[in-house]
Amino acid sequence: MIRDAKRDDSKAIADIIVSAWQHAYDGVIDPSHPGTMRADRYIEIMESNIGEQREKIMVWEEDDTVVGFISGRFLNAEPGPEAGAASAQETGAAFDIESSRKAYDAEVIGLYIRPESQGLGIGSRLLTEMKTCFRRRGCGSLIIWTLLGARNNGFYRKHGGLPLEHKELEIGGTSYRGVGFVFDLQQPGVDGCDDR
Repeated sequence: MIRDAKRDDSKAIADIIVSAWQHAYDGVIDPSHPGTMRADRYIEIMESNIGEQREKIMVWEEDDTVVGFISGRFLNAEPGPEAGAASAQETGAAFDIESSRKAYDAEVIGLYIRPESQGLGIGSRLLTEMKTCFRRRGCGSLIIWTLLGARNNGFYRKHGGLPLEHKELEIGGTSYRGVGFVFDLQQPGVDGCDDR
């Protein structure tokens, strides 16, 4: 079940971030970096982001357990606290938010699923719900930054993302090639939803 995140979800979300990073970028980043990540850091960030509504954060819950989440923000179309927010998970990656704001209406900052729950369609449903939310609020485009060559590249392509942007992303003091997947939210029937 998808629902909006609550402050009480902060620990579960932080645990998901740390556990997902243990394998999400195998072969792409320095393998020692995920071991330096600590859930305590992300609990505080998530409590603040949820409490201050800096981002739109939704979770997937099964049997009263949060097993995945997605976070995003409006870049142009929606004034308010989301527009100036810091990254939800601040995983050590330095992203140039200003360059995204110039061309796109919204951004997905994080989409993570517990490793044992991956491949069950949870990420697809969360991404579809976030795209629908942005579209209903008048957004025409969305960008998702990630690392070039990561396993999630194929996932974003499958869901209509085009790898149109490229830049260096800094993670743990090292620079890596990043890719921005761009989604056209005005396309009728995107993700099977035509509710414009």
